[in-house]
Amino acid sequence: MKEGIKVGIKEGFKFCLDLAKIIVPVTFAFAILKETVIFKQITYFLSPYMGFVGLPGSAAFTVLLGFFSLYAAVGSILPLGLTVKETTIVAMILLTAHTLIIEGGVLKQLKLNYIKLTAFRILMAFFIGAIINFLM
Repeated sequence: MKEGIKVGIKEGFKFCLDLAKIIVPVTFAFAILKETVIFKQITYFLSPYMGFVGLPGSAAFTVLLGFFSLYAAVGSILPLGLTVKETTIVAMILLTAHTLIIEGGVLKQLKLNYIKLTAFRILMAFFIGAIINFLM
């Protein structure tokens, strides 16, 4: 039993380090990126669309990152200074539609219509986000 605990702690620590290798650099990069003029212009443009689900335009970057890597999206949330409500909405969107590129490849290998299924997941993610926004 003690050996199992040792292995579990060692593997858990290794996993935490692997996550930190993604989350920490993304957090720092995002903190710098959000101060740029182009970031502010893009968020200004996206604000009306993200407002539909109760999010600021800057959250669009987090959602897009989550479509590729859920861990990168987690790293980008902190610099945005989102409220609890906004963080909950982002979390629900990403729980519904995350790592779409990888999962799209799996769907394609299964000979399913991955384009329609991916589009459906994105639409449902934003629909769920709108419902959460309305309820909170």
